[in-house]
Order: sequence, then C-alpha cells, then structure tokens
Amino acid sequence: MAAGADPLLIAAGYSPEVHFFDALHGDLRRTLVLKDYGHVNRLAISPGGKTLAAAGNPHVRLYEVQEGSSEPTSCFDGHKNNVSAVGFEATGRWMYTGSEDGTIRIWDCRSQKCQLCHENFGVFDRTAVHSVDLHPNQVELLIGDGEGKVILWDLTANKVRHTLAPQEGVPVRAVCIAQDAKVAVCANHEGTCFVWKLSGAFEPLQKIDAHSDYVLSCNF
Repeated sequence: MAAGADPLLIAAGYSPEVHFFDALHGDLRRTLVLKDYGHVNRLAISPGGKTLAAAGNPHVRLYEVQEGSSEPTSCFDGHKNNVSAVGFEATGRWMYTGSEDGTIRIWDCRSQKCQLCHENFGVFDRTAVHSVDLHPNQVELLIGDGEGKVILWDLTANKVRHTLAPQEGVPVRAVCIAQDAKVAVCANHEGTCFVWKLSGAFEPLQKIDAHSDYVLSCNF
C-alpha cells in the first residue's frame, strides 16, 4: 500500500509479527510485535491508508500504519475463534469480520462496538466462516463457509438474500465480487472456482477446475 510518498509493503503470517518494508528498495522499515497474537490470519488497510487491521485468534485490533506506538489504537472483542476475514467499508466508518466461530460481525470503528451479528448456522451448529467480501454497493456481504455455502447477507435488512451450494459439502475457501458488481466468484477446498453473473440473482457462468488442491484466494 502507499502511505504518503513512500510505498509500503506490509506482510504478516504464522508469527505475531507484522513487517513494514520499503516496497521500492526492500528495506525493513519497522516490525510490529502483536501482543497476545500467536499468528496473523488477515490484514486490511483502511481507506486513506492510515490504519492497519490485524485479525488473529480471536483478536481484531487496529494499529497506526506510520511509525508510532506499537500499542493498538482500537480493540474489537467478541469472536471466540480464528478471525478469517476483515475489511473496511468505503469511508472507513465501519468494519466487517468473519470467524471460524460461525459469526460475521459489523463493527463501529469509533465506538469499537459490534453493531450487527449474523450467526451462520449449518446442519448441526454454527458453521465456520472462511471468507467475506463487501459488495461495491456497501450494503451486502458475500460469505463463504465450511459447509460449502455461498451466502449474500443484506446488512440494511439484516437478512440473507441468497444461499448457494455450488459443490455440496466442499468448504468454500474464498469469495470475491468484481468492482463493477457484474460477477462474483468462489473457490473451494478441491481447487474449483465457480463464477456467477449478478443480475438480481446468481446466474451460473463458469465452473473452472483451477487447481489440484484447495484455493487460498481468488480475485478479479
């Protein structure tokens, strides 16, 4: 991401550290050690590039991107398991998270309070959420879960509008909606991608055998 005139590359993984690199020269600028984190599952940058969200197990905390205190500026408590998805809406006023505890939460970034929570119930109990993407309209979330479902959650109505099962029982690992909102894709544990046209409903376009093993991410 770019912060001011200096482009930064921000990286994290299976350690409680976030590294900030000079993207042009490869120099390590800063290392942020996250307290109480065993590892980092996801990172997200707020609109404007000033704030970094780090999702772990079960923590979600915000930090300053530019050099400053290593202490979080905000903490969001409520998840009970790995937080597998995190992102900001277009103005940065609120944030969404998804977790293996089977919930998706909407957070007010200023008050740090959960404003909305969807419990993703499966056959027997809540089902792990693996991926969440915000629709360009800023009022719907596309969700992929551990039972192989793809769900469209309307935040304004607090209602699930669509539920798809492209490959029954095969966990969905990643979901994405194109920026023009014309198509959506999911990728699953067997390496298959399913593409839909968005026209009020989900119209199947393609089934793509993309990989021989599970997919970590998909994007347009």
